[in-house]
Amino acid sequence: MQKLNDLINKPSVISYIENNLELLDSKLSALKALETKELDKYNFQKAIETFYSIFARVPLLVNELSEISIMRSRKNMNGEIFSNQQEISYNIEKPEVIGLGRFNRIGEPLFYGSLPTESKEENNVLSCVLEGCKELSDKHNPIGIQDVTVGKWKITTPLQVINLCVDDFHLQSNPEFKQTINKFLNEIESCFSEKAGRWLVEFYKYISLLNRTEGDNLYYLSVAMFTAMKLYYRRIVGVEINGIMYTSAMTEGKGLNIVLSRKSIDNCLTLDIVVMYRYFLETFTKETYLAYPISSIAKVKDRKFMLTNLTINAKLKKAN
Repeated sequence: MQKLNDLINKPSVISYIENNLELLDSKLSALKALETKELDKYNFQKAIETFYSIFARVPLLVNELSEISIMRSRKNMNGEIFSNQQEISYNIEKPEVIGLGRFNRIGEPLFYGSLPTESKEENNVLSCVLEGCKELSDKHNPIGIQDVTVGKWKITTPLQVINLCVDDFHLQSNPEFKQTINKFLNEIESCFSEKAGRWLVEFYKYISLLNRTEGDNLYYLSVAMFTAMKLYYRRIVGVEINGIMYTSAMTEGKGLNIVLSRKSIDNCLTLDIVVMYRYFLETFTKETYLAYPISSIAKVKDRKFMLTNLTINAKLKKAN
């Protein structure tokens, strides 16, 4: 379903959920069982079909985003320096290097970024860097130095995104955001019996926490979920869903992330400013990374920018 108003205007939606809780619960159990199944085309298709059948009956929270910025990062390899928007956007030049991601299939370019939060302890620049450079979180094989380019993107056309942030840990430090989530959950519970309302909240928490759990098997479930969402809203509701808001696995749920389709980036976002950072491993404990900017902030014009005042000792070269 697209909106809570659909529940009011279509009592059949409420009655279906009330009368088919066992069926819906069996579908949720089937999804949970797939977490340990072999990653293959059959199970992937089964996951898509199961998610689709639930989304056709269960309302989701859709948010419109317009007045906020999105941060996104890309690693700099071998001293390369970026100078145009596409280089730090989604990867269309080398899809063969794209592995299975949280929401993307192998070879499928999507745009992953970070959103601001209310928490003073959480930095969305750090959040986007950790998502774009997971090696910085690898405690077993830490890297000594990593340069990262960070871009701030402006929303030029409002985005319609599914909110999958029913995550108690994240909401603890984001009281205003928690109010938005609680309002949605309270409205849901007011429409249903206690038993049905409890099941719906459980389902929302399941798909929210699924997004901040690591592992290929869980990745293919979240990819199947995003695929089913887009298919349902496009085919049945007639709405193009731009992406998903979700809590960050790399910051243990403290950060707030977003994934967007290629079309959404091309039509709804533009790169505003860019800066380059260096992250280096603190030598005493070898557990903590320190960071500092190694360029001035560059303003983007006509999709191009020039990073100046670079303080890199290694040789520099333009990215191909």
